[in-house]
Amino acid sequence: MTPDGAYLHLASNDTNSVSHFRIDADGNLYIADRIGDYVGCTPVTPGVFGWARAVAVTSDGSQLYAAAHNGSAISHYTIAGLAGL
Repeated sequence: MTPDGAYLHLASNDTNSVSHFRIDADGNLYIADRIGDYVGCTPVTPGVFGWARAVAVTSDGSQLYAAAHNGSAISHYTIAGLAGL
């Protein structure tokens, strides 16, 4: 979750993806974006989220790190662009 409580990021090893949810004032979740191999996701390099395991957000909420088991990979993304969703 971002430090301001506005977004939740979730790694899914079932769909090889990372999902980004917006959280409204009542705590309801809304899908903002999904990246990965799964149908409907913003595409990334195939396999980069193979068995996605975890995500971490920097203390200022602007950077996301995602770890995947396949390929022993860690991916880095700027998430500041989600603020407008």
